Amino acid sequence: MYLKEQLTQMSRGTKHVVKYLQTMKDTLDELTLVDVPLSDDDLTIHVLNSIGYEFKKIATAIKARECLITFEELHDNLIEHVTFLKHQEIQSDSPQITAIKTCTFGHQGFNSKCDNTENQNRKINNNRGQNHDHRNNVPLLGD
Repeated sequence: MYLKEQLTQMSRGTKHVVKYLQTMKDTLDELTLVDVPLSDDDLTIHVLNSIGYEFKKIATAIKARECLITFEELHDNLIEHVTFLKHQEIQSDSPQITAIKTCTFGHQGFNSKCDNTENQNRKINNNRGQNHDHRNNVPLLGD
């Protein structure tokens, strides 16, 4: 009876998922040795109830199934979820790359070259569709 109580009170805490699942499986094996077997469904439910907050969504999805998955399938799903969480963590830790518009200080004042470039870009965009050579602003043949 002690082993069954131990199983129901077990929680993952800070243990790695693989280590936690192994502890649960070992306790199940000990129960089987003393002739107090626990069903695969019971073990799965114990794990899902005690796995921790970061597994809440996957635990809820598995519990909502019409037919519970086996302990081995649960093990695989939880390992995949750990990989997914690590991938998300890596993505959120990676720095964002930002394009910065740089301008030079000209004799007319700050941003003088930027303003000139922006004005040229506006002229080019306004003249799109017209058959002009924008480099020299000279009409092409046939205009």
